[in-house]
Amino acid sequence: MKKLLTLALLAFGVSNSYAQDAAKFDKYIGEYSVKDAPFSTIIISMNGGSLWGEAVGSGDSELLASDQENVFDLTSVDGTVSFAAEQGIIKSVVLSMNGEQVTGTRQFAPLSDFAGVYNFEAGGPVSKITVGEENGELSIDVPEFGQSTIENTSVNDMFYEPNYQSDFIFERNENGEVVKLKVDVKSQGVTLMGEKEMAATENSLEMYVGNFNFVDIDMSLQTKIKDGKIYGITEQGEAFLSATDEAHLYNIEGVPGTVKFKVNEVGSVTEVVLTYDGQPMTAYPSAE
Repeated sequence: MKKLLTLALLAFGVSNSYAQDAAKFDKYIGEYSVKDAPFSTIIISMNGGSLWGEAVGSGDSELLASDQENVFDLTSVDGTVSFAAEQGIIKSVVLSMNGEQVTGTRQFAPLSDFAGVYNFEAGGPVSKITVGEENGELSIDVPEFGQSTIENTSVNDMFYEPNYQSDFIFERNENGEVVKLKVDVKSQGVTLMGEKEMAATENSLEMYVGNFNFVDIDMSLQTKIKDGKIYGITEQGEAFLSATDEAHLYNIEGVPGTVKFKVNEVGSVTEVVLTYDGQPMTAYPSAE
């Protein structure tokens, strides 16, 4: 039993150390722009828990940590990759090979990617966070706690708020758009997750356009876009649908009711729930 316990502890120690080492690599990940070289971009990424460097169009190599901080050895050829930091943030990379050196400058996402309103779960310590861009910095406005500035870090899409020792980690969808914000409040041991409030453009409203038949009543709903706004039409008339803070939920203008669209992973409406005077009615897309 003692031998088994020792082996288990050793296995845990190796696994935990491996995870910590992998986490340390996050600060290097990104794209670095290169000039006066056969390639224009160096991409640093993680693959299977290992750090890799790719000179786009010219080949790639696993990077092995050396005895020097921020310096890695290439495994495929005789050479090194070294990273340089400014104020604690990795800003550039130098590829040294065959007596030649190539320098790459790190490309950071524009701050406008992160600006917006992020809504959090009702009843939590934070209802929403407004992120704004001002003078090359990101500011935050939290109704419950006030305003502050979040600082850039070496990790892509992650910022730091010093007053509450919090990491602000922005998450992107498959199209590269920022859609979520995770706030890791280290001083309190709390993690909060918010969803970005997306601006309702005519393109985004297109997903709601269609004809829907209700299940238990002889009524149908048609939705259409007019002058950049979404409208609902039933046998009782036409009404403007105004967006709420909740995704896919709209108020019916002029009456005590809402329309909730249920949208699948590919952006198609699979169900509509019209609630009027507290009574929900379910409709499904017409087969026509």
